[in-house]
Amino acid sequence: MTAPRTRVAAVATLALVSACTKKEACRPGSVLLTLTFDAAAMAATQVDLTTTVNGGVPKPATIPHAIDRAQLTVEIDLSAYEAGATYTVSAAAGSFGDSKTSTLQPGCSQLLLALGGAPVSCGASTHVCGGVCVANTDPMTCGTRCDACPLPDNADLATCDSVTCGFTCKAGHHRCGAQCLDDTSPQSCGASCSACVAPAGGTATCDGTTCGGACPDGQKLCAGTCISQAT
Repeated sequence: MTAPRTRVAAVATLALVSACTKKEACRPGSVLLTLTFDAAAMAATQVDLTTTVNGGVPKPATIPHAIDRAQLTVEIDLSAYEAGATYTVSAAAGSFGDSKTSTLQPGCSQLLLALGGAPVSCGASTHVCGGVCVANTDPMTCGTRCDACPLPDNADLATCDSVTCGFTCKAGHHRCGAQCLDDTSPQSCGASCSACVAPAGGTATCDGTTCGGACPDGQKLCAGTCISQAT
């Protein structure tokens, strides 16, 4: 698998070049995408594009489509990636879609997607994303989504019940709302989603399970209050 040269997003630039095939060659490291529309798809006013490089995070973009145009040419800049990178471009216009996977060429890469024909029809527990049927239970396309379920900090795994996204937390953390909080923090001790109460004159502590308290030097804890050790 070819790694990107930099951390630049997979779709650094996406430009609507023209309504017909571009005459000059596109820039090296770019994909010149030609979209063709048959009579059934001509009424679509926009096209949703999704580009994925080397199995990474899909990058969405939306381009306008004039209903009298049978062809659009779009230049997708993938110059952040080395030649040989594997990319997939999916296009969806209403219920019509097409998707292809190819390899990035040293110069300009050419790709053709055709929109039209019979609308994509998906079976039970699936829905259309980018012109293909995807699973409602997949965290990458949960419910009716066409993007991955979000993961908060300290989350380990995204989940999906076929309708709603969820997540599991890493070891040593527990879920509180849309967050994964630290089991050992006095702000979220054990499995709690509330902060520990500090003793009067001291600070709250947590041993990973139970709240406690600590007092300044020379003092001791007594019935929730820090008092002098000489008392």
